[in-house]
Formats: sequence, structure tokens, C-alpha cells
Amino acid sequence: MKLLRHFFPLLLLAAMPVNAVAQYTKVVLKWDPVAGVKGYNAYRCANSTPSSCTTRLNASLIEAPTTTYTDNAGLAQNTWYYYGVKSVDMSGRESVEFSNIASAWFGPPPPR
Repeated sequence: MKLLRHFFPLLLLAAMPVNAVAQYTKVVLKWDPVAGVKGYNAYRCANSTPSSCTTRLNASLIEAPTTTYTDNAGLAQNTWYYYGVKSVDMSGRESVEFSNIASAWFGPPPPR
């Protein structure tokens, strides 16, 4: 009888919760730390659905214990921006899920 071993990738927790706050010329992301991770990747999303988060913002890993990222590139006034953050383990594997998608209005108070 052959013994089979199955190896499953470590299931990482996503950074939780992510908050986005617009400040004049930038949007600042903040999140709670995840224990035992190497760092994080921040994403800009097209809308509030996780599958739309395809644009990674940071060129290199946001190394733990840092839990903030500032987006100040290509922001247009009077626009909603959406963001997600994923954690990265010590082997460089990224979490599968986003914990939440944060939104921020960039410009004067949003329309009601």
C-alpha cells in the first residue's frame, strides 16, 4: 500500500480590517496586524467586490510590523477609491482572500 501525503498551503489570514481615509492629496490605508507574517500587499480595486482588486500598489513588500500604506499616485478628484490588503507569510505566499474592501471618497464631500 502506497502512502500518499498531501501538502496544503498555509491558509493565511488577510489583514483585518482595512480602513481608507482621504487626506488632501492622498488616501491613507490602515489595518490591524496579522501575527507571524512577513508583510502585506495593498491593492486598488475597481469597485467594492474583491475580484476587482487587481492593481497592486506597493512595488516591494510592506514589511511587518508596518500596517499603513499611502496611495498618492494618479488620484482624481470627485472619485470613490476602493482598497484591499493581503498578508504575506515568511515564504512569500500571499493570503487568498481580502478581509474587507475599504472605500474612500477623494474630493469635496460626496454627493448624497
